[in-house]
Amino acid sequence: MTEAKDFIELFLSHGWPVVIAFVTYHAVNMIFGWLGRTEPAGLFRALFNRRRQHLEKMLTQPYLSRETRNLARAELNQLSRRKLTGFSDPRLQKALTRLCLRHNLPSRYFIRWRTYLSEKNGRIVFARRWYRLAWRFFLIFNLPVSTFYTGFLFYLAAQKYDPVTAGFIMAFFAGALYLPWMAMTVPMGPWPTKEMENYVNVYNASSEETK
Repeated sequence: MTEAKDFIELFLSHGWPVVIAFVTYHAVNMIFGWLGRTEPAGLFRALFNRRRQHLEKMLTQPYLSRETRNLARAELNQLSRRKLTGFSDPRLQKALTRLCLRHNLPSRYFIRWRTYLSEKNGRIVFARRWYRLAWRFFLIFNLPVSTFYTGFLFYLAAQKYDPVTAGFIMAFFAGALYLPWMAMTVPMGPWPTKEMENYVNVYNASSEETK
């Protein structure tokens, strides 16, 4: 009870930064609580499997035309490739599947660059300009601002509490807020991105040669 009162006093004395952290913490708890109760991932998986089962059933129905069954088979292939690669564009799925097989890459190797990859005229297009903008924004704004804000919360905790309690609060802020936020917002670094771009360039060059 005493610790709860001290925490409320911390909110009242230091204002909006701690209030925002408190609200964010409870919002995250509410979201994870809702996920645990409703299991939306399971619902989406059930819908996905139902669609797959419907298509598979269509393949066994003799009264359907060959064109209809071929279309159902093509959609089943798209669903499988989406699950493998993490991409929904059928043409990009096909290109990335070939690339992964050619270079013995994991099927979801390219998923970290999903925002920047597209397909055009049989070529894989990497939006290098948007990637560089996102990387610079992370380095110049997101990383320093988030680090400064977390450090400020550490300072407030150190001023208010004893070292042990402050250490627990700091560990909470780092583990529940700072590190997950960094993991969700950081783009892939330049070196892995350069390697990925080399794979794409080799694929595009070979595609040009086969035309």
